[in-house]
This record gives sequence, C-alpha cells and structure tokens, in this order.
Amino acid sequence: MSASRNALLARIGKAVAVSGIVLTLLAGALYGLHGLLGGAAGAALAYANWSAIAWLAERVSSQAVRSRGRLAILATLKTSLLMATCWIALTVVGLHSRAFIIGISALVAGILIGPLTMPEGESASTEAGESNG
Repeated sequence: MSASRNALLARIGKAVAVSGIVLTLLAGALYGLHGLLGGAAGAALAYANWSAIAWLAERVSSQAVRSRGRLAILATLKTSLLMATCWIALTVVGLHSRAFIIGISALVAGILIGPLTMPEGESASTEAGESNG
C-alpha cells in the first residue's frame, strides 16, 4: 500500500477517534451519565470497526487475487461481529440507544472529515494514485 494511502487511513483513524470523543461528550450532555456511557461504547465500537476496516484494506491491496477470498470471509465475519456486538450492547447490556447511535456515528464523521484534513499535496497524490491504478 502506498504511503499516501497509509497516511489517509491513519488520518481517518484519528478523525474517528476525535469525532468519537466529541460525540461522546454530546451524548453525555444530552442524556446524562447513562448517555455518556452509551456514547462512549458506540464511539469505541466505531473506532474498533475502523481499525478492522483499515487492516482489511491494507491486506486486500497487498494480497494476490487468490487470497482475497479469505479476506472477504474475514470482512463478513467482521460485519457479523459488529452486528452482534451492537445487539448485545443495546439489548443485553442496556446502553442508551440514542446515545449509542450518536457515539457509533463517529465512524461516518471520521470517514467524511479525515480526508478533508489531509494536506493538499497528500490528498492530490492519493487521488492521482487511485486514478492510475
């Protein structure tokens, strides 16, 4: 994987983490301590999900076509584990559902904000690299 893609993945990871902190505080402000815990759990799950996505993206871009099938199975397992964890967090543990949703939305916020915080030269080289290959 190219250095610019690694930098982009790292920048998105940082944006997910910062968004998670901000959104956790928002959930706490809206719903109190129970909301703070739900938001924190959602944000932590968002960051863990991003870490898994980034790990899989690195492997997919560096693997031969034959071994990509195993990575597809891992992606399916990751998604299944994510859904099961959300279900357990909301139904068994009883986290505040709205606060959990606010926290887990850190993944979307980070993916949208991360690339915008890249220096212009790095962002342009990433886009050029993707269009060439």
